[in-house]
Amino acid sequence: MSIRDRVAAVLAFNTIPTTVLLVLIYAAIFSTVLVTDNLPAVPKNTRGLALDQAWLDLHQVSARPHPFNSHANDLVREYIRDRLGDVASPAGGFLLSAHFDSVSTASGTTDDSMGVVTLMQMVEPRRTVIFNINNGEEDGLNGAHAFMEHPWANISDVFLNLEGAAAGGRPVMFRATATAPLYSWTGDHVPHPHANVLFAEAFARGVIRSGTDYSVYEQAGLHGLDFAFYRGRSRYHTKYDSIPGMEGGKRALWAMMEGTRGAMFGAALVVFSLETLFHIVRLGRGIRHRHRSRAGANVNHRNETMSERTLSALKKVGTGLWDLAKFWAALVVTVGLQAALIVGYVNINPFILHSHPLLVLISVLTLAYLTTVLVLAFPLNKHGIVPAPELQKHSILLQTYVFTWLLLVFSTVVLRKIEIGSSYWITAWNAGVLLGSIVAYVEGMTSARGFEPENGTEPEGQRYVGAPTSTQMGSKHPELLQDPQPTEITPLVRRERSLPPRPAEGEQGAIGWWILQLLLVVPVPVILVLHIAIMVLGAVGQTLTDGNDPVSISTLIRLLTFIVLAIFVLSTVYAWVVFPFSQKSPLKVYFAQSKSNVVVTTLTGPKQFLASHILTELPSAFGKSVECYDAPDKPGLQTCSWEVGDEMVPSPGGRKVNSSEIEKPWVSSSVVRTGSNSARITVRGLNSRSCTVQLADQRISKFMVIGDGEKGLQEGYEIPEKGLQQIRLWSRDFGKVFEVEVEWKDGDTSEGDTKGSITCGWAEYESATVGGGRTGGKIPSLEEVLQFLPEWAVVTKANAALFDAGISFSI
Repeated sequence: MSIRDRVAAVLAFNTIPTTVLLVLIYAAIFSTVLVTDNLPAVPKNTRGLALDQAWLDLHQVSARPHPFNSHANDLVREYIRDRLGDVASPAGGFLLSAHFDSVSTASGTTDDSMGVVTLMQMVEPRRTVIFNINNGEEDGLNGAHAFMEHPWANISDVFLNLEGAAAGGRPVMFRATATAPLYSWTGDHVPHPHANVLFAEAFARGVIRSGTDYSVYEQAGLHGLDFAFYRGRSRYHTKYDSIPGMEGGKRALWAMMEGTRGAMFGAALVVFSLETLFHIVRLGRGIRHRHRSRAGANVNHRNETMSERTLSALKKVGTGLWDLAKFWAALVVTVGLQAALIVGYVNINPFILHSHPLLVLISVLTLAYLTTVLVLAFPLNKHGIVPAPELQKHSILLQTYVFTWLLLVFSTVVLRKIEIGSSYWITAWNAGVLLGSIVAYVEGMTSARGFEPENGTEPEGQRYVGAPTSTQMGSKHPELLQDPQPTEITPLVRRERSLPPRPAEGEQGAIGWWILQLLLVVPVPVILVLHIAIMVLGAVGQTLTDGNDPVSISTLIRLLTFIVLAIFVLSTVYAWVVFPFSQKSPLKVYFAQSKSNVVVTTLTGPKQFLASHILTELPSAFGKSVECYDAPDKPGLQTCSWEVGDEMVPSPGGRKVNSSEIEKPWVSSSVVRTGSNSARITVRGLNSRSCTVQLADQRISKFMVIGDGEKGLQEGYEIPEKGLQQIRLWSRDFGKVFEVEVEWKDGDTSEGDTKGSITCGWAEYESATVGGGRTGGKIPSLEEVLQFLPEWAVVTKANAALFDAGISFSI
């Protein structure tokens, strides 16, 4: 075998070289993306940031649940003030923001204690910085609104908001008011930037139903960024949002500290405007393919009948049409089967993505591989090999370009109208396929062709030309090459050798060209799409099935297909039948309790599991009349409620309340009508600082809280024309007496028939106040849920308060 033979065996467009290179490329891409997606190690030189002190602060700030309406919240506030002291800024412009309150069902390690202790380490910056470590974010963004009333808000022009929308992991820069603030997040100070426009679009379109202080600052006209954790969403706002339950530990905390310092002092990130992302690329001239027939492959039609020639012509036309249509057929079949697979998941096990996203991804990828390969490879020749692979490569490349061009036009003309930038990968894909198509065109212009033997000699296994014997004349021997007309090169001694099988219409691929095309078309779009998939699924690993250990080419292809088929069947069947929740990826159920005449407990969750798996574990629901109905504020979920006995009635607590005193009412109020469409309402909640006033059939057109200096509502948050249905009242003082003057529109009612309700909320319970903040508040029903829930489920709050007590009024 000559040197050229050996080069051809490695670099020619054949099954083994392409399989090996594809496996290596995909392995390199997947491993690189997965490694870079992990949390980086903490460097030895932290450049002045005290990570150990921040870790200690985190243990103090997130020691227990500390919602705004709890005394534990005051303990956290006092700890932060004692640690930092009084800090004043004579001038400035850069606002750093994080909130220190948590929800009532979580310690708030990720949401948002890590943001708080990060800012505590930034108190000595190189420029004047305003630190807004605020309170009351979880139920109304109240701390950010309060800050906008402070004089320091007037000297703020750029902000960075730190948040926690999950349970640790690698934080992401997921929103920006404009591209300008992003340029400050570039450079040596952020060696591991992590950002994607996908999150901003999910927030803007309501896919992620959440809110942060970012929206308040943006509404006020400031420019800035939202920096948050996003991994482990199932543990968000639950007891697993804690130091033991967080993903990444100290490395996660360091990632936020490192990113925050970069935003303060300059860092590095690739930023594209929407105009840059979308370009319509004109489809140029088609790629010219040159087909060189194999020597000795000419067909002799002298002995064919008319019907045979007609059938042969029709076969060629059909083959040509199929070559043009097979790409689109594969696309239609693949999309159709993917849709069917999704329907199967939705109807059989819709929650499997919650705990096994990688399994679903494997199922999707293997099905896509099977449908694409089987359609494109049809029909095989008699040797089980795709005929003319070089030509089919060029044809598929051209059609792929047409497809990506159509996607680019769609994303440019349609999606641009609603300002979606997360389709940037289409632009990269189209550009890569265009470059690959240009290379293919140059390949055709230069008459690049597959390997041919040098100097007319054939490699090992060569067919020899020999004079025919008398018994061979007129016979057909497909494995012998015959030459009935002797020439000067005919050997004097006849030699015969069996011919090894050679595929009809086979083509030895051009050496090297396909490698350049592969490198242009595959890596960049695969990296971008994989990056998006990992962020969306929260996956830590991904696999593309392929093989590279063949015994023979045909065996390799068949074996690879059967392996992928087996993986698809096993992964899909397992994903359809496996239980979708675990302690690592728990099911959230939403708790609420209320009191009017009786105390009622409600739980909200998926109807497939709530009644059959959750309520059956709660003693207070045994033998009770449980009413279940569709959740009004959570589409697709079910709410179940039941009345509880005296042993499950909550206690508001309070430092000045003891058992010897006469029981005080949960809510005290008075309502006095002051006009035909106005009233003065006074309300006080026992050991609470959060109450709500609501009218039943009227909309509030104006209100004023007595004692707030007649500030009224913030600019940009005026009462809408149709009015308000309720007013939410907050204070820093427990047991605060709220006085509110309200008006509703003239003509809505006559005197004597205005109805409404007054409620106050509580969020303290015994297990959440161990070690501090205990004032006697009890919510036994929540403690029961915490004790008896299965290990694969976890509870979170349904409303701002865990327990609401209310009274109705009519004036």
